Amino acid sequence: MYINIHSNQKVSGSTFAIQYRHDVFTDLPKSYFSAGLTPGQITEVWPTHFTLLEAALNSSRALAVSGCGLNKTCVVNWQLQQKAFMAQLSLAHSLNKPIIVNSIRADDELVQTIRKNQPAQAVLFQYRNQPWAMAEKLLNAGFWLCFDKNPEWPHGQQVLLQTPLNRLLFYSDDAATPVEELYKTAAGIKALNPDEIILQMEINFKNVFKIPVP
Repeated sequence: MYINIHSNQKVSGSTFAIQYRHDVFTDLPKSYFSAGLTPGQITEVWPTHFTLLEAALNSSRALAVSGCGLNKTCVVNWQLQQKAFMAQLSLAHSLNKPIIVNSIRADDELVQTIRKNQPAQAVLFQYRNQPWAMAEKLLNAGFWLCFDKNPEWPHGQQVLLQTPLNRLLFYSDDAATPVEELYKTAAGIKALNPDEIILQMEINFKNVFKIPVP
């Protein structure tokens, strides 16, 4: 089975997807989902949204805190971003759920913040064309790397090639590229049989989310 750990779209067929929610935390999917506050969403009233997020993530169908992080390119106040991010790190820790994070021009700050909080659960990083030096730093910090359309980007193929197979996962977000194509791309780049990718991703999923593949 193909696994998509972070999808804004419904999928069908032979793909299992974790549906992502970042704005509406009351009308939740009947299937497994993740939820989180993105940096661009943060306003002065973020604690109100955080309360709704916390209630949603207490569901047994909620598998991860997702989509949170730091973004130096958006207009949202930096201090507010940091407070909201640290609150979500603490929430993931208290609920013992993995956290899926992203960064835009704030990789070092994000790593430092996570290290300060010392999460025991898995931290999954949504790779966004960072060079191998940064990807290696993330892996050495204990992060997992998650790929969507990244192999098309300048550094993507090198980073995917050098990332250990037991430390990566795939997602589509809102991209048009189906996750099945990412599996095929990864198999080509790593010179592996596609079935080897499928099997290892199932193992990785179990190791991160602590449940069997549905």
